[in-house]
Amino acid sequence: MNPATARIQIRQGDILLLCSDGLSGKLRNEEIRTIVSESNGDLGAACTALVDQANYRGGEDNITVVLARFTGDELREASADRITVEFAAT
Repeated sequence: MNPATARIQIRQGDILLLCSDGLSGKLRNEEIRTIVSESNGDLGAACTALVDQANYRGGEDNITVVLARFTGDELREASADRITVEFAAT
């Protein structure tokens, strides 16, 4: 099995979520986005809330969540909510 890869342009303030299926199998994308948005920038609190919600919904599988915020003057300013994803040729 070959891994799926893609490239995105990271912008200032973007938040990247890496998670196991223990989270993505319990929460819809919209729910994850809402929980992270409502954390008021506290990524630790957002991770805790995501794990708590997945456990509340059954939590049969192990749940792994990593959130990372990108900052730095070398990154472009976010000009819109839309991102561009470039998938590698297969």
